Amino acid sequence: MSISKEYEDYLAAKHATFGVSIDTVSGVVKEATGQNITNLHRVIAGEINEVYEVNTESGDYFMRISRHGKTDYSGERWALDMALANGVVAPKMIDMGEISDEGTILKYCIEERVPGESMSSLMDEERLTQSQIDTIGYEAGVALAKVHEIRTQGFGKISKDGKGTYQNWSEYVLKYANRNNQDLYENAAKCGIAICEIESVIDILKQHRSLYDTVTPRLIHCDYRPKHFMVSEGHLSGVVDFGSCMSGDPVCDFAWEIYHHNRDWIKTGYLSVANVPSDFDLRVNLYQLRINMDLIRFYAIENHPTGMVHARNKMNECRDYFIKR
Repeated sequence: MSISKEYEDYLAAKHATFGVSIDTVSGVVKEATGQNITNLHRVIAGEINEVYEVNTESGDYFMRISRHGKTDYSGERWALDMALANGVVAPKMIDMGEISDEGTILKYCIEERVPGESMSSLMDEERLTQSQIDTIGYEAGVALAKVHEIRTQGFGKISKDGKGTYQNWSEYVLKYANRNNQDLYENAAKCGIAICEIESVIDILKQHRSLYDTVTPRLIHCDYRPKHFMVSEGHLSGVVDFGSCMSGDPVCDFAWEIYHHNRDWIKTGYLSVANVPSDFDLRVNLYQLRINMDLIRFYAIENHPTGMVHARNKMNECRDYFIKR
């Protein structure tokens, strides 16, 4: 498999709008680590953060910079600390704060670099055998089960002490049920999705309110897929980028992987140490619809052509699941 040229062009155009000075990045990392910088380069990957890989005399780091004013890395820091304490191999965040770039205040975090390469890159370059892919998927499932052992409070985006912004899971899942959705309708239209289709999805989500009320909050990664799996010598060497983490239903993490790649290949490893609910498929399809509501807006605003087509296709696929039930 390979990354589409269209997506490569999108990423290149996106990252061309970024550009904190190298001197600023090296200065911040040197102050945080107390080490001299030996090498530094931009990493053109991902759709949200400006990322730099920084090599020092005694360690390697990633510095991530957000241009979204509401970004707060404190919840991610809590999640990483808890994951590490529970045996998940993940980066340690050593610093976070703010920098100024031409008068704009930006948030940043610095994390230790996990050894290895991104699994998605290795797969795109066909550098993994199917046996290795299966092994890494199994190991990723085991790691995810450890993440889901971590107890949280409340639901939704978490704060520095692991508390979510909502009192119950229904508030998160039904976010679009009791609000003016004009902006969503406009962005959906850009994706070729009609207002009546959006309203039908909201109705489907509302019909299963009683299910959401049974959820016990746990830490969830919310973007658990190969681009965030680090691989070394054919094995999982770490899980990275907890930036979207929340408190919620563990099944939501499976929904993210299935939403993007139409597979639940991490499930075998997961089931070796944990269980999933009997209504797993129902939850996966509900959460894909909820995820899609957020991503419709994101893809349309970003003018992300591949994403907009995917959002439309996923809308149809998941609605069909409920039509056929």
